[in-house]
Amino acid sequence: MELRQLRYLVAIAKEQNVSRAAKLCFVSQPALTQQIHKLEEELNISLLVRRGRGIALTSAGERLTKHARQLTRKVDEIKNEFSQLDKNNIHYIKIGVVPELLKLGQDVIDSKPVVKNKRFKIKMIKMTDDQIDYELRRGMINAAITTKVPKLKDAISIPTILEKITLITSKSNELSRVDSVCIKSLLNEPLVMLHESLSSRTYFNNYLESNHIKFKVMIEVSSISELVEVIKNSNFISFSPNGRIVNDFSNDVSSTPLSDNFFRENYLCWGESDNDSDKIKCLEKYFHTTL
Repeated sequence: MELRQLRYLVAIAKEQNVSRAAKLCFVSQPALTQQIHKLEEELNISLLVRRGRGIALTSAGERLTKHARQLTRKVDEIKNEFSQLDKNNIHYIKIGVVPELLKLGQDVIDSKPVVKNKRFKIKMIKMTDDQIDYELRRGMINAAITTKVPKLKDAISIPTILEKITLITSKSNELSRVDSVCIKSLLNEPLVMLHESLSSRTYFNNYLESNHIKFKVMIEVSSISELVEVIKNSNFISFSPNGRIVNDFSNDVSSTPLSDNFFRENYLCWGESDNDSDKIKCLEKYFHTTL
């Protein structure tokens, strides 16, 4: 019997679906199914039964899942306790960070090298939104920095790292030479944005809707490099948190401040079990900031 097999069983019990359980565990469906079959053969019992389009646990499966939850939770607690303690008795605060905020988070930490509680050191780990949900649930990370609130039922989220939205134009565009500009003065400009499925654009859509703003021409593209090409060659405009696009394409585009009070709100999130802990208080001191 292997620990991963027990984790797979717990995931199946939660999702009532093998495909979703495999996604939750970051393995392929055949690999998960194979391990469950091995577990059934070893114990000489049936753990699962088909029910309509889903999967249900047998009575033996329910009993084993109860033990599996207790065992995996205890193992996670042990790993978490010792992975966060180094030889100098310094506790590491592990934060899952979505890729687009990783550099930003590190910049915030570097800009605030001193905190009162020196027992803690922050370690940031690049993760997808799904991985963050999974690792928060397991207690393997203490917190997360994301562009949206996690799906985790008991997650606690507070706004953090407010990013000022800026206008992105080509260097030849006249708008690149003004000190600042109002969004409503740009409605006749052609707008290009990353496709919603590739970018956290809730902040942008909400702002336009709440201020009754609608651009006459708006197109979507599937990559940042494509977006930059459109801006550079077709005189389209775009918007970016903190002018971040310019950091990587400074030869092609430029950033102009907006006079509007337009921010993107990111989130510091943690599980309910960590609430009010010294680690969370330490994180709040670091990441309560506006850029």
